[in-house]
Amino acid sequence: MKPQLFHVFRNTPFGRQTLLESAYFCRTVGVELVVYIPRTNKFLMYF
Repeated sequence: MKPQLFHVFRNTPFGRQTLLESAYFCRTVGVELVVYIPRTNKFLMYF
């Protein structure tokens, strides 16, 4: 199984920048990028 990076997209200027940085990192290291776009802006994730 190929390693994956899970990215939660935020529609803000900083959120778009982190998406670009995640894409660059994944391309450099050879990891698959998985992007999740929440339906609402009140997204909360527990780990």
